[in-house]
Amino acid sequence: MKTIFKALAISLVVFMMMTITTFAAAPFSDVEGADCEQAVTVLHTLGLLEGKTDDMFAPFVNMTRGELATVIMRFMNLERETGSGTVFTDVADYHWACGNIEAAYGMGIINGMGDGTFAPDANVTFAQAIKMFVASLGYSVHAEAEGGYPSGYMSKAAQLGMLKGVAVAGADTPITRSDMAVIMYNMLDIDLLVETSYGAGASGGYAEVEGRTLISEYRGIYKVEGMVTADYYTAIKASNGKVDKGEIAIDGEIFTEGITKAGKFLGYKVEAYYKEIDETGANEIIYVAPVQGTNSITISAADIDEEEITTTSIEYTDAEGKAKSFAIDNGATLVLNGVVKDSWSVADLMPVMGTVTAIDNRGANDVILVDAYTNYVVKSKNANKNMVYFKEAVNGTSEIELDFKDTAKKISLKNSKGEEIGIDALTEWDILSIAKSANGVVIKVVKSSDRITGKVTESDSEEVVINDVAYNVDPSLPNGSLQAPTLNMSAAFCLDFMGSIAAVDSASVKSFKYGYLVGAAYKKGIDGTAQFKVFTEDGQMVLFDTEERVIVNNDTYKATEVIDYIPTEYVYGPGALSGTTMIYRSTDETIRQLIRYTANTETNVITEIQTANNALENPTDTAGPAGFNKVLKLAANGASMSALGASGATMTSANAHNRWDGQVVYNGGGMSGFAGTYGVGGNTKIFIIPDEDAADDQYKMKREAVHHDMYPGASFYDLSETYVLGAIVWDQGQATKMGASIAGEAEYTKYPLGTDPERYYGIVIGTVKSLDEEGEEVTKITLLQHDKKVVDVLMADKMFRIGTWSANTNLTKDTDLSNLSGQNRAAAAPLNNFFINANQLKYGDVLHYTYNLDKTAFDACEVVYRANTPGMYETGHTDGRLSATSKDTFYTGGDMTSGGTVVKATSKSLILKSRLGPVSASGTVGNEIIRTVSTTTQQGAMTIVMDLDAQTYEIASYDDVVDGDTYAMIWTTIWPRFFIVYR
Repeated sequence: MKTIFKALAISLVVFMMMTITTFAAAPFSDVEGADCEQAVTVLHTLGLLEGKTDDMFAPFVNMTRGELATVIMRFMNLERETGSGTVFTDVADYHWACGNIEAAYGMGIINGMGDGTFAPDANVTFAQAIKMFVASLGYSVHAEAEGGYPSGYMSKAAQLGMLKGVAVAGADTPITRSDMAVIMYNMLDIDLLVETSYGAGASGGYAEVEGRTLISEYRGIYKVEGMVTADYYTAIKASNGKVDKGEIAIDGEIFTEGITKAGKFLGYKVEAYYKEIDETGANEIIYVAPVQGTNSITISAADIDEEEITTTSIEYTDAEGKAKSFAIDNGATLVLNGVVKDSWSVADLMPVMGTVTAIDNRGANDVILVDAYTNYVVKSKNANKNMVYFKEAVNGTSEIELDFKDTAKKISLKNSKGEEIGIDALTEWDILSIAKSANGVVIKVVKSSDRITGKVTESDSEEVVINDVAYNVDPSLPNGSLQAPTLNMSAAFCLDFMGSIAAVDSASVKSFKYGYLVGAAYKKGIDGTAQFKVFTEDGQMVLFDTEERVIVNNDTYKATEVIDYIPTEYVYGPGALSGTTMIYRSTDETIRQLIRYTANTETNVITEIQTANNALENPTDTAGPAGFNKVLKLAANGASMSALGASGATMTSANAHNRWDGQVVYNGGGMSGFAGTYGVGGNTKIFIIPDEDAADDQYKMKREAVHHDMYPGASFYDLSETYVLGAIVWDQGQATKMGASIAGEAEYTKYPLGTDPERYYGIVIGTVKSLDEEGEEVTKITLLQHDKKVVDVLMADKMFRIGTWSANTNLTKDTDLSNLSGQNRAAAAPLNNFFINANQLKYGDVLHYTYNLDKTAFDACEVVYRANTPGMYETGHTDGRLSATSKDTFYTGGDMTSGGTVVKATSKSLILKSRLGPVSASGTVGNEIIRTVSTTTQQGAMTIVMDLDAQTYEIASYDDVVDGDTYAMIWTTIWPRFFIVYR
């Protein structure tokens, strides 16, 4: 395959041999690549060395005597801010280094110039610096015995290894900050010389103490070297199996990671510095890095040469296309998905998809880390339940629970940068690469949101080229509705964290439009290419030509044959979905149906056509090849949605709308039909199609409110995860032929929130006893109105109608409804027989009312929701509303309420679950129903978060609603008034 570039993996995976010499990122830009880089990095991380400025170290600047004294005192954690100014004649108390110079003098580290001065601002020579360093380690007695200053000190420094990596130019040469850093780094491993007895001569009374160094003595910092044998997820040695999160084991000794994230070095031989915490806790690592000479490599499974690999050598192709190999020592330990394999073979080094990290510890056991991943495409998530749902099942897995509190599992969820994230960070079309151990204990998940947009210009069995870059393709594609990238495909290609294509999101890139395919024919003459007559969603009848090739449902056909491959849409006859009679359109020649298409609008040339998948029962679970579906059934509501009405019924105008459950669906009102299955949003395209012999001007697009009575035999398309339809087709000609009578369309007057000032809705937020002007006892009710005003209304203790509930005839007007059980709320009596007293109103109850003339009391009032009564459900009556054509009749029939739980909260809509109807005398309720509420409509409800126990509330927004919330919603006709969340 000829390519300009090969796609590299991102962030977590590096396709190159790594010889680790620099342990961590240099803290100063001016030491990167310098001889002192490692020394400066370690010393700065340990808090032992500072730069000249916050971002510059100045490695080649000479040190002064005052600076070196300060550095040594800081190294020993004895730094002083002030001094007396009485030790040296040229170091006054106001000199910036006075305190440190006097401290170093008191410890015998410096002596001065011999004339009472110290020369603090003069350059310190190499010999002077070495004397100070040797003295700080306690070796002055040895240095004096070997010749004194300067030769004895220089000799002793060389013996101790202090000068390793330092080019000594001469004893009187000024020492640079770079050399100072390297010498101090070498001193980290030098044991102190301490006095063990007195009066025993020059050297007999001194001894080196193993492991006792300057930083352990004065800083409480210790060094450990060994292999990282365990982290929270994996134990390379069984004895290290109980390591808590945030801890690691180095050769069996447990440490906390601190800020170092030392667990990333699992399997590496490292050197680490740590601080002792206390006797009850593990010591905390403050610096860690692989020891010098350690080699490691991480290879993508796609780059491993399966024909050449053995248990002693991994053969692979690097990023430049060159063949490379990595030798594996005998006895190497292999870790597969977080668990050590007691015995392993070549097959374990060849995951279908994933990474292989080989670590050569030079003298210690090699370690091979194999992460075998499976890719899943996120459909949705429920953060409250710790669940993630996938667009397609892979190996039988369609969802996964990521409960980080589950102590039986060790779960990791990270983004492609290696940062820990939560489930709330996941969105649709994210790719989750999951590596799960064989015992199911270790679950490592890496999320990628990366995608590349473009066109596939080259393709073979393993790779595709997009925008001149080659990408590996997940071997599991295609999978169900998840397409594999094919030649000439334009889309957004979703990448996993390793840079491979794991899914194709074609809908988000292509500008598909809905259109009704009225007819198609081949041109006469030599050309013979196809022409398509389409009534577009813009309300125009357009005759489209074609290019030489046209894509139909992702397959490419010649323009001279493409019409033959346009599927004929079925119309479903009466009967349940299983065993439904299939009926073609009136003639075999016609292919009239709803399509989605892309076209060049300047030349009226159609380039791609998608037809609806007619065979799906639950399109929210399984999308068609092009993600374009005709709705036949919604499993969540458990009812078949036949285009011909109720199961087994004859198509008539009376029952043709049964697919709507006999209720109402409105366009743009921010909700689905009351008790309805589907929602119609502001972007839903509604096609009104006449008989096929009708003139072009009889084709129309509907823009206003949708009423079920007016659309017998309509077909629905593209039901989204939020239960909103993409398109509706009302084929009047087909419905007439099948026995339906076509009524005229009624116009409905809309009264959005705030445009009908005579009627109000309010939530009770307080009730107290009070006296009116005549001294009569009344109840003062404080209400939060739908216009966000807080008002007080005086009310006599008269009865209020409960507008949304029925009651048994044995209930009286004095019954306290807050104590009723579900069995007592039976639908046995008319609605207007149920009343309560004003003093029975509770915090959170919702009222619908009109005021008297001076707005001091209610003229009429209805209780539409009782917050403290258990048993939430949907109720209301709409008979008068269905025929409303004027303001006077618009509100006839009362209000509607819904109560239940929030199934899913998204940026565009809320999916709600409740039950239809009150609790019956037998204690049962109606069918469970699902509805959708738009969160983007301008007529959105006033959202309130209420605490009924504390009797507090907060005005919020739809954005504050989360999965699992308990809710109540009150609305009139199409406009929601309140959306109440109870917490």
